[in-house]
Amino acid sequence: MQQALITWEEPINPLMLKGSFVRWGLCFLSFLLTGCPKEPSFPSSKHLESTLSELPSKRMKSIRQEPITLEIIPGSNNAALGDLIEIESMIFLSNEYPLGYIEKIVQKEHLLYLLDNSAGQLYCFDINGQYQWHFGDKGNNEKQVKGLDDFSLIPGKNELVLLDHKGMSLVFINALDGSFVSKKPIELFAHEVAVLDPNNYLIFTDFSIWNPAIDGNLIALDSSLKIISKDFPISAKGAEMAFSKVRSLNSLHPDNILFNPLLNDTIFSISPTKGIQPKYAVDFGTLTLNPLGFSPEQLRNKLIDCRQHASRIDNIIELNNTLFFTFCYQDGYYCFYDITTQKVLTFSTEALEENLFLGGLNLKPMGVSESREQFIFTVDPFLIADQYQFIAENNQKSNELEEWFQKFPFFLQVSNQTTLDDNPILVFASFKPKQS
Repeated sequence: MQQALITWEEPINPLMLKGSFVRWGLCFLSFLLTGCPKEPSFPSSKHLESTLSELPSKRMKSIRQEPITLEIIPGSNNAALGDLIEIESMIFLSNEYPLGYIEKIVQKEHLLYLLDNSAGQLYCFDINGQYQWHFGDKGNNEKQVKGLDDFSLIPGKNELVLLDHKGMSLVFINALDGSFVSKKPIELFAHEVAVLDPNNYLIFTDFSIWNPAIDGNLIALDSSLKIISKDFPISAKGAEMAFSKVRSLNSLHPDNILFNPLLNDTIFSISPTKGIQPKYAVDFGTLTLNPLGFSPEQLRNKLIDCRQHASRIDNIIELNNTLFFTFCYQDGYYCFYDITTQKVLTFSTEALEENLFLGGLNLKPMGVSESREQFIFTVDPFLIADQYQFIAENNQKSNELEEWFQKFPFFLQVSNQTTLDDNPILVFASFKPKQS
């Protein structure tokens, strides 16, 4: 008999519509605007189930944790990103294979796994930036894929699981040499995967238009990849055109899986021993965009405009001492929650760009170090060159340019060690806000 990992009777926070930045809004517009459920999106009767027999059915009721409330006030901080992030090291990737847009980075000991979203392939480099192997050749045979969309480490094994969303399958490969192990079909279209342990897999899907029988976003699979539960239900109205491409299931570190359901303002932690637990409750106060009372057309306009209300959180990444996520308000915002001091720091996209401490830095971290002490950012050498030219042209006095390089020595290092066509640079940076 399957045991419930968690149950609760009522929503933790009121329902809140959330959206990504405007530039991503069109990707999931149809879902948000045609599928605004009037019922709470927190699971009251549905919950993640597990085949772990040692978990008693009422255990979760006694150890349920209360979420940490994060009160968000957009634009409340004037510090620059350089005040929060300290660069520890940089990795210059070799250029045997040109990389496009790196969407996800996972570290395991001396190896780094990079998902190239533009090519739909997984690349492996060592910690010195030397190319090791790649996987993801397109085709129909067993060792080929139709379109990789995500990957995850399998705890306790030297294996990776790759989500071939177009092929509706999970592909298992050796984590050391990239050799093919097996391919198993799944019953639905999805674009995110996480692994709790070798017997428990999680799939996130909002492709309900192609999954008419699936009524939940978070799908639990057993070791044979059979569906054992469907959580965070989608309303019947929302299922008509539910599709998007956002990152809701954080699986950068196997011991730290976070999940933010669609149309929900709570970030959940998921583990095989504690189940689904609310961890952070994001409170935008009077800025919260409530979908009730708006027609789909009105909600569409509000999401595109994204000026007066705060909406969907996205890109959730957590270190040992920091929580990072983005949310939609005005032109987009970045949030850092200092776990040690319990302070919330929010910055607009525009403000961060004006105060940017390293031209060309992707302002969203794409991964975390294995120790969970550092974010992993990417830097585009082409943008570095562009930034260098801008600084040189707008600093008539040579001493001003010299002062810039003294303040940001890594900028000059990147400029000197790369060419325009080189692969992105990986930047390991810790969260160290200046003490007030």
